[in-house]
Amino acid sequence: MILTLAGFDKFNSEAESRTFNFKYIDANQIKTIITNTGFSDRTPGSGTAAFEWPKNSGKTAIYYTGLWISGKTGDSIRGSIAMYNEEFRPGYFDYTLQKPMGENDPAYRLYKVSPDHPNGFDDFDPWSDWPVDQGATWVDNNGNGVYEPPTDAPVMKGDQNFFCSFTDGYRDSVLNNRSAPPLKAEIKMYAWARTQQACADAVNYEWKIINKNVSVWNEFSAAIWSDLDIGTSNNDRGGTDSSKNLVYCYNGNDN
Repeated sequence: MILTLAGFDKFNSEAESRTFNFKYIDANQIKTIITNTGFSDRTPGSGTAAFEWPKNSGKTAIYYTGLWISGKTGDSIRGSIAMYNEEFRPGYFDYTLQKPMGENDPAYRLYKVSPDHPNGFDDFDPWSDWPVDQGATWVDNNGNGVYEPPTDAPVMKGDQNFFCSFTDGYRDSVLNNRSAPPLKAEIKMYAWARTQQACADAVNYEWKIINKNVSVWNEFSAAIWSDLDIGTSNNDRGGTDSSKNLVYCYNGNDN
């Protein structure tokens, strides 16, 4: 089974891995952190809120955001989450061997590319590094089925574009969140942001969630969990509008 989940963000202990890394996304009025272990919006190390809006204002709106997945194989309830501690690691899940792979492979890092910098610049990677072998999507401009940049290019929906591959298969990644076994999922995350005014207050995410378990998943669900802190953490109010697939948060007091 392959599930593609899409979403966006509007307006102290990270996963320990040799290939854990993070980058800033700051193409528009939002500046925040993205990682390759299923969470965003919190600064690794210091544990401080990272989702700054408006950018460079010093004001933060989100303290932490993480991917949650759950389901059943037979009667066994399975789940993996990112909630302050992450139960995901960089890499992939090998179906034949039924084991996670790639945690210590430096290729399984977070990639960042721009349509304006095919050769890379600053923290942008060159298009030639785009990990198509990990499932990163690309445009076959010359039609020969071989990724040959700069003639061919990464799929870029924004002015800044990110990709990483991670899995819930490493059992030492179960810290203090829950005791359910992993789904044996392989996840491809793609994120982007645009500079255009109409998109200036949004960061977009897509997750392709692949079942690498030999068993079928039943009652599967996926969600994005966020600790929303508008200004401070003790006066937030929030709600949902299920008809619009919308979650909102606002200040309980003026500040």
